Amino acid sequence: MAGAGSSNIPGYRPPSDESRSEDIVAIVASLTLLSMLALVLRVWTRLAIQRVALRADDWTILASWAFSVAFTINAGFQTKYGLGQHRLDLPKGSTRYASWLELFFFSQATHYVTVSLAKISILLHYLDFTRARSLELITYAMAIFVGLTGLATAIASIFQCTPVQKAWINSMPGTCIKQEALSLANAGLNIAQDFIVYLLTVRLLWTVQMPKAQRIALLIVFLLGGFVCVTGILCLDSIKQAFNSKDTTWNNHDVVVWSSVGANLAIVCASLAHLKDLVEHFAPGLLGHWRFTRLPGGAYYHDVDSVDRPGMMRSFDPVKDRVPVTLAREIGPGESDGSLMAGSDAGQPERGNSSGNSDAYSANQEDYTAYRITDRGLV
Repeated sequence: MAGAGSSNIPGYRPPSDESRSEDIVAIVASLTLLSMLALVLRVWTRLAIQRVALRADDWTILASWAFSVAFTINAGFQTKYGLGQHRLDLPKGSTRYASWLELFFFSQATHYVTVSLAKISILLHYLDFTRARSLELITYAMAIFVGLTGLATAIASIFQCTPVQKAWINSMPGTCIKQEALSLANAGLNIAQDFIVYLLTVRLLWTVQMPKAQRIALLIVFLLGGFVCVTGILCLDSIKQAFNSKDTTWNNHDVVVWSSVGANLAIVCASLAHLKDLVEHFAPGLLGHWRFTRLPGGAYYHDVDSVDRPGMMRSFDPVKDRVPVTLAREIGPGESDGSLMAGSDAGQPERGNSSGNSDAYSANQEDYTAYRITDRGLV
């Protein structure tokens, strides 16, 4: 940016009272409100439409947003003490610069935790879409790795100096690790993790069978996720500029802004992927009449149209039908399924028996996949 570059020119005196503080507050606050809106829609969908309890990935993204709010509040206070202003414009002899450094110092740790929790939430949601044991192990390993590295970088950021206060009071006796190396290493690691998570979700989009409209909707979400990867690169470049500048209060503007963009867009992406039922609630059929079902042994998509068709499993409304059915395995072509319907409630005819509803299933149907449907919904 022009302002950042010109402030690095030796002997250059920036215009008096030039400020980008209000820009920082407006951008960071707007992004936090945007992520809050996406999160509220996600939670409302889960509780009011799906009528199920919040899961681990929901609680994780809520925790991520809480740290994002802390980062936003911190950024607002940073502008009070000089962020977005030229360092030469700060009153000489005041403690404003040291106060800004202290706030900036702690904002790093909150940012590291925010992005780590957002990525963990996305990875936990990814587990709903894979039935391959190897991919589940890879996803769990990646989630653990992201969590441990996020915790490690947050701790390293807080205790980068001994005593801790030396990070913002340069005259205090003590020692510090090289802050630039820590920031650049974390930014590079964050970019690598972003691309790995992004590639995992792209693989999901490529392999899972779903209606075209739903695939397009997910593609838009994942393209937004791709922009999150780009923001990591832009943030890395901003960090380099800030450390190479003597006008740190001015040049850290971009670091704070891109950090907020990346963190809040990650929260938005993690939430938008859960809004299919919300869209179907207000616009039935827009994304196709398909529903996702999670099984202990895997995950599938299946048609939920009320009309039976060859090769498709007849669908049940889990609330209206209230028929728990447990199928033990996939049923082959021409194979009778009556012997596999051992989980029906008493008083209900077993699906597939000659005494049951003959229109529910046909022994001559092509392959279809077994599901477990309970009165709590599809699980």
